[in-house]
Formats: sequence, C-alpha cells, structure tokens
Amino acid sequence: MATGSITKYRALVRTVECGNMSAAASSMQYTQSAFSHMISSLEAKLGFKLIVRQRSGIRLTPEGEQIYGKIKEILALQEEVKAISARIRGAAPGIVRIGGSAGLIAALASEAEERIHASWPELTLVFSDGDTEEIIRDLEEGTIDIGLVSEDPGVDYTFQPLTEESLCVLMPKDHPLAKKETLTCGDLAGEPAVGFSRSEVGRIRSFLRIEPQEGVLFCSSVPALTELVKAGRGLLTAGSLELEAFRDSELTVRELEDAPKRTLGAAFRRLTQTDKMIYPVLSLVREMFGENGEADPE
Repeated sequence: MATGSITKYRALVRTVECGNMSAAASSMQYTQSAFSHMISSLEAKLGFKLIVRQRSGIRLTPEGEQIYGKIKEILALQEEVKAISARIRGAAPGIVRIGGSAGLIAALASEAEERIHASWPELTLVFSDGDTEEIIRDLEEGTIDIGLVSEDPGVDYTFQPLTEESLCVLMPKDHPLAKKETLTCGDLAGEPAVGFSRSEVGRIRSFLRIEPQEGVLFCSSVPALTELVKAGRGLLTAGSLELEAFRDSELTVRELEDAPKRTLGAAFRRLTQTDKMIYPVLSLVREMFGENGEADPE
C-alpha cells in the first residue's frame, strides 16, 4: 500500500463520522489546513471526488459511497496488525508532538505518520503549526517535543540542521515576475506580500534585507493562503520545502537567486537515553527533509 494512504483513509472516515472537516481535524489533532490537504491528496490519488461540502456539513459522493466501506475494512485490519505488533514487542504507547509552519506540517504529516506506524506502531504523532516565535514558545512551554525552525532557539536546546533550503516566491502564473526564470531580492521591492503571520513575513524580509512593508495579509491556512495568492493579493516568500504544500495549476514558484540559503533544522530539548521514543521520529524527519542519519543524543 502506498505510503500515507492509511492516514488519509483515517481522515476520510473521521470526516464522515464527524460530519464536517473542522471537527474531524480537531479530533485527530491536526490543523485544518494539513487535514484538508490530506483529503485533497487522497482524492487526487484516487482520481475522483470523495466528499462534497454543503451548508449542513459534508456528504459522500456516489463514488465515495462505493469505496467507503472497503476503506473502513482496511483500517480495521491495520488496527489489528498494530495491536498484535505492540503486544509482541511489549512496547508502551507514546506521543511525540511536532511543530512547524503550516506548509512544512502539510508536507510532513500524512507521510511521517504512516512511516512511523509501519516500524513503531506504538507511537502517535501529533502535529501543530505556527510561525517561528510560536514554535519556540511551544518548545519552551513543553507543548511540543520537536520544532522545525530555521534558526537555533538557544542554549537550552539541541538544534540539528536538516538541510539548506532556497527561498522561493509563490505567485500567479500570469504575474509579470513569472516571466523570469529566477528572481532577485530587488524584484520584491514594492510587491504586496502575504504570509503565515505578520512576524514571519517581517522575519523573512529582514533575512533578505528588504524594507518592511505595511498592509501584509496573513493567515495560517495553506488553502486560504493559496487563494490569496491566486487572487493577486500578494506574493508568498517561503522556503522551498514549505512551498511544496502549495500545488495549484494557477500558481508557479520562482527561486530567489541572490538570496542566502536558509538552514532548516529540528530543535528539541536535550535528550537522554531514556527519551527513546523521540529518536525514531528525529531520524525520520532527517530522512524526509535532510540528510539520512540517526538522531544524536546530547
């Protein structure tokens, strides 16, 4: 079975059970943007719509009704396999909480959960999104275990670099700047901006040494940001990995050729050998976003 399918199947079943996507996302401890991305991804993979949204909630399409029962059977079998595996290994269940930008979480969530459960069925991953300041605050307050950030949060944490990523710009295909193969930071001067938060837009523009801009539009939802960019309300500047979550036939991405590379890393409190359940998650994140390798305890 393709990686990520089980998690997407769970998302569909939970959506039908709850009657709306917001409640389903909350019950599975996903952000609504990441959850909506999973449903859309499943529909794209299958090649047809599964649900339609109505004022009263959601309903299955005729195609969705045909496949829904089989999906529930697959999930029931998968739960049996997990329970048997956990009993054989004598493993205690655990939860690892991961925070990152909405784009990174949308790109990571379903595949990471599926791959972790394949080897560590006793582990549960919980995802939350936010800007850099929120993620670092969540680390300090202990509400997440791993933060995906582009800066070292300080001496109280271990920061493991994952990859050097380019900064890119998301724009409509008919935008004048889309005629260029690559952009420079100067091309962004005077262009309206959108982003995940006002502080995150300011952080990126400061990193690029571009003058701050008034009237920035922002929201933490990938679908909502996609619509803002499509409507011409502003350009979205973000890391190349974040922008993988923004897939739309009306949009295109251009790399900033003169922008310095940005280090994406995993930040976490210094671990001991007893923190075993975090190690496989760190290794998976490194594999998906950066270099292969095991997490280094410090």
